[in-house]
Amino acid sequence: MSRNYFLTGITELLILTILKHQDSYAYEITKIIQQESLELISISHATIYTAIYKLENENYISEYSKKVGKKKGTSILSYRAMRFRLFRAAIPKL
Repeated sequence: MSRNYFLTGITELLILTILKHQDSYAYEITKIIQQESLELISISHATIYTAIYKLENENYISEYSKKVGKKKGTSILSYRAMRFRLFRAAIPKL
């Protein structure tokens, strides 16, 4: 398995884990990953956006717009718990 497939899979799991706890936007997800990993994990914005688009297309997450601070219509990502629960149920306990 190549490093890119590994990083993509880990990125998707990190995004889902973050969104399970709070709705967020892409830039914030990148910052949370860096902060929570004590800056040991640094994932590019391009990789985050690629994973987000894939998760949206597979209905694991959804997007809605909300005014955040001075920004109008910021895209916020929301976790779709039922879809992820079905995925996890299909895999034996980790």
